[in-house]
Amino acid sequence: MTIKTFVNALIMRTIKKIKSELVMNNDVKGIVQVFEEMSARKMKDIREGILVGRAFLERLTVLSGDIGADLAQAEPRTLKKASVYLSSAAGLFGDLPEKVFSLFLSSIKGTDADVFVIGKEGAIYMKNTAPRMSFKLIDMPDSELPADSLSAISNYLAGYSSISVFYGRFKNLVNQEAVLGKLSGQIISESINKDEKEMLVKRAKYIYEPTIEAVSAKFRNEILAVLIEGMARENQLAKYGSRLMHLDSAYDNIEKSLEKLGFEFRRESKKMEDKKQIERVSRLIA
Repeated sequence: MTIKTFVNALIMRTIKKIKSELVMNNDVKGIVQVFEEMSARKMKDIREGILVGRAFLERLTVLSGDIGADLAQAEPRTLKKASVYLSSAAGLFGDLPEKVFSLFLSSIKGTDADVFVIGKEGAIYMKNTAPRMSFKLIDMPDSELPADSLSAISNYLAGYSSISVFYGRFKNLVNQEAVLGKLSGQIISESINKDEKEMLVKRAKYIYEPTIEAVSAKFRNEILAVLIEGMARENQLAKYGSRLMHLDSAYDNIEKSLEKLGFEFRRESKKMEDKKQIERVSRLIA
């Protein structure tokens, strides 16, 4: 093989490789665009309802705290605490799940709270980061919030006097934050040994009919379920917002890669054309 033939073959291989990478990057770009459109549609489906109901849910959370505190006085021996991590069933949600998990893990270390993890990805985080910590896993798909899954979560948490829920909150398309939501009131330990009647007169914020115990059942089954669903939807919206930003960043990187590959393709093609032109001129001169 002559040097000229070797150089031509080398340039051709380079051009073929660039073409292959261009095709691959364009294919990946198409997949990213499809996922972006799916994420945007999913966000549109859930965003309006969440933003409209957010103020209501925040007021209901305050009510949860007030009623929970009163119920704790009526039943001072119920001091169980629960910490709940709303994770995801799969990946590709950017760095939001890790941010929420970091907040969750830092809060549960050294506590006696029972730990609940919602979503299989959260179980993976727990096993990799805190393998000795026991927890209850409840499966939950990412795309929907099945009533039976929400009911299972509410039933598990109904007996707890203090519930901490760690989840993602949607602020805007650029920012999603890890937040901690408190449910069922804060239990003040020094009040436990006080006389129950005195405590009720001094600290109860509402009048309960027919009894505090009857309201307790209603609270644990219905109000708690509504609050859990609201937080789960907030988390769902934040996850898709994080995914959209993650995909948008990937799309930008692909565009830059395509631009670079396009430049390399034009450069190598120009090299090949120049060589052919030189060869034609050489034959004419000879």
